Amino acid sequence: MPLRMNTYCSLLSEQLVRQRRLDPDGRLPSVISIVIYNGARRWKAPLELMELFSDRGSAKARKNGQCQFILMELAAYRERALTHSEHPLGMLIRLECAETEAEWRQVVKEFR
Repeated sequence: MPLRMNTYCSLLSEQLVRQRRLDPDGRLPSVISIVIYNGARRWKAPLELMELFSDRGSAKARKNGQCQFILMELAAYRERALTHSEHPLGMLIRLECAETEAEWRQVVKEFR
């Protein structure tokens, strides 16, 4: 249910953005999710998204449970720092920043 509610909230948020139904500051409204359960047995399933992750006690699971993300802002990386980077992420950033086919081919060649 937490995963389903997360999906519903995300879809609602996307719809509100498309319809431009944001608050005066351009932000989304807060959403309070309510599940009405009418089963015969007491509810024993997880209540939070974080509880669905195998490593739920870790900081990584807490971030996943909050649907946060890690931002890789390309403009924040200096070209010089990436020029000699052999780390796959550095290579992907270089590919994304390539402005010509020749630059793109050079990065691909180095990646192999």
